[in-house]
Order: sequence, then C-alpha cells, then structure tokens
Amino acid sequence: MNEIGLFIIPIKFDSSIKTYNDYLDLACELENYGYTNLYIGEHLTDKREDIQSSIVFASAILARTKRIKVGLSVLALPHYNIKLLVKQLEDLQKLGNGRLMIGVGPGALESDANYLGINHKNRPEIFSKNFSDLKNQLSISQVFKNFDNRNIFSTILSPSPLKVSKLIQEGYS
Repeated sequence: MNEIGLFIIPIKFDSSIKTYNDYLDLACELENYGYTNLYIGEHLTDKREDIQSSIVFASAILARTKRIKVGLSVLALPHYNIKLLVKQLEDLQKLGNGRLMIGVGPGALESDANYLGINHKNRPEIFSKNFSDLKNQLSISQVFKNFDNRNIFSTILSPSPLKVSKLIQEGYS
C-alpha cells in the first residue's frame, strides 16, 4: 500500500483556516481523501503560528479520526520533562489505537527557549541528556544522516499499541 502524508505547518497557510476546529476538520477531510499520515509542528512563541502544543492538537485529531497516523514533528526534547512526556505519549497512543508517531529534536526557536527559561546555546546538551533518558524508557530506532559535515540525527518513534510500558516497539521508517 502506498502512503501519503501532509505536514500541517503551524503557520496559517490558508485563509479558510480560522480556528483549531478548522484544522481538525482538515484532518478529517484528509483521512476521507485517503491520506495515511499527518504530521504536526509546534512552536511556543511564534505569533504567526496557531499550534503551540502538538500533543494537545494530536489528541483532538486522534479522537476525531479512525485510520490516519498522526506524527508529532518534532518534539523539542529540551522543553519537556521526559517522565511526564512518556506518560502523555502513552495516553495518546491508547487514544489513537496505535496511530501515534513522534519525531524528536533539540528545538529551533531561540524565543521558545527563552520563554521556558532555557539557555538556547545549551539545547544540544539538554537534548542529548533528555534523549538518553527517553531511550532508557523507550525502545527506538535511529536514523543517522550527514548534513553539512555534521552528524545530524533524526528519530521517528512509533509507539506499540500493545506494550504501553515499552511505548515504542520497532520504530517507524
């Protein structure tokens, strides 16, 4: 089966999107058109963006849809208490009957870090520690890529619907 997905950029891209419910209606329409994956971004402080919490938004999409997989793209790990995040992801996984996917990263906007009282320059170190903590609680697959002579990695996690305590079974590619 071929898969097709869409990334919902948190910046308003369509004048018909005026409320959160308009985004949710769009997600339902995408599912009806045969889309298999929907990815959601988040930034806390960009005034142009509507979605500040991909976790909250994903919960609404997962509750309204039946088949489409929902990806959190990406969760800035320095922004989260990892133990709390894992519990929230477990709840989302149950709500979506195994349709949740997550991507993780260090975060991009300096204004988001400042808002949370995080030194933006310390994000890579905080990410590494939080990623290590996350790996201790989850079973994941990593994809390593070479970008601009730096070793940049991205991780997409696909929670297991049957092993909530393990949350991630094999990974998603």
